[in-house]
Amino acid sequence: MLDSEGFVTAGWVHDLLLHSFDVNNLRKFVIKAKVNHSQRSSCTPLLPWVVIEEDGSVAAAHCTCMAGACYWLPTPTKVTTANISEIKFRKTARINDTTGSPSSKHHRLTAVRVPPSENEMDSFLQKISKGKERPAILKITMPYAEEFIPRLSDTRFPSPITELYNPKMLDSDYIELLSECDKVFQELKITEAEAALVELETRGQSSKKSWFVFRSGRLTASLIRNAVKTNHASPSQSLIKRICYPELFSFSTKSTRWGCDHEKEALSTYESVANENHIDLTIKDNGFFIDLCHPYIGASPDGIVSCSCCGKGVLEVKCPHSVKESFPEDNNRSFCMEKGNDGNWTLKREHPYYYQVQTQMHACNLGYCDFIVWSESDGTLIDLGKWYSRKPAANSSNALVAPDPLPHEDNEDNEDYDKVWCYCNQPSYGEMILCDNKSCHIKWFHCDCLRIRKVPKGIWKCPSCRKLPISKK
Repeated sequence: MLDSEGFVTAGWVHDLLLHSFDVNNLRKFVIKAKVNHSQRSSCTPLLPWVVIEEDGSVAAAHCTCMAGACYWLPTPTKVTTANISEIKFRKTARINDTTGSPSSKHHRLTAVRVPPSENEMDSFLQKISKGKERPAILKITMPYAEEFIPRLSDTRFPSPITELYNPKMLDSDYIELLSECDKVFQELKITEAEAALVELETRGQSSKKSWFVFRSGRLTASLIRNAVKTNHASPSQSLIKRICYPELFSFSTKSTRWGCDHEKEALSTYESVANENHIDLTIKDNGFFIDLCHPYIGASPDGIVSCSCCGKGVLEVKCPHSVKESFPEDNNRSFCMEKGNDGNWTLKREHPYYYQVQTQMHACNLGYCDFIVWSESDGTLIDLGKWYSRKPAANSSNALVAPDPLPHEDNEDNEDYDKVWCYCNQPSYGEMILCDNKSCHIKWFHCDCLRIRKVPKGIWKCPSCRKLPISKK
């Protein structure tokens, strides 16, 4: 019995099949299995089968072994069937005497297990609870288990900006919506502890779902130049979608894959170069930083660099596919860096990367940035940057992350319809702008109401008309 069980456990006997049938009102069972060869494990398994009665006696059997049927001497002792609970699976232990006589062989006495009393168990648990180690049994035994309940941190994650959505504002006009957005953004706060918790949770960046959650609705460093340069009177719809739904607008191209595949190599090259000019240089991974002064702005630099001589700074690595073989010899209009009169390369001040590293330094509250451009053959170019406040541009970007404006309800029954304009239903005053949609029911709008600082050039459509189907624009 022990041998057969061992063969099944070890996998020599597998794919057991059982089928029952009746013959002359007697129940019989067919058992079939696959058995591996003992000396040739790579050969096709044998397919033995056996027919047994209800009492366990063998009625018929067969095996596909090439040696044919097996012959053996029957045991003189007849083995009768028994319940599993009555079968002894242990071998009787013998103590051999030096004489080897039968009288020297005697059975080992079986120890009788006596469970501890309740008082003994309480005393035992109390003693081990005072030790340095913390046994696992204490975690499931009261009252000791109470000491193992994890204490929740006083710091909680800040609510994602997407939770600011308010369905009650769906029926609001555009002016009311802008006013509510101003109020919400003024009340938007984040503590230093909350920002630190977000940064810790989002390490791993795009591989973490939380990274996308806290980026949603925030102006990130990589999009800050687009937000500053876009026409606020008619902001780019694709930009708004990239801000609000970063996970849906993530993409992969040959150029981006090249940059991701060689980022570690670029960091390694930078570290070897920087170690020659810095003391105790270290580079650490980081997550998503939220600007404490402007909680709707965030950044995810490629690393945080620190040394004893310069302190802490942000690290941004670029591996452009366009310069994978070599850097341009002279100033190239499409290249992010330019060569000065002293022969040193610096980051172009109007390039999107410049806006990106400026935002990273401000969001991380660090004083400098090591900007790295890596080429497979030419090594690295390093430029240092400093933060220059762009607060007016940051504040004016609030409208970009506000909910999309809804069409204004028609008001054809208003007797003063021809005399009042804009969403505010007020007479003409100050600088005004005309909607280029001929079917627009409002036509003229106050620039102050729409927060337009400068009248845009070219075709301009009001927020209501921008949401109409193409056939009605």
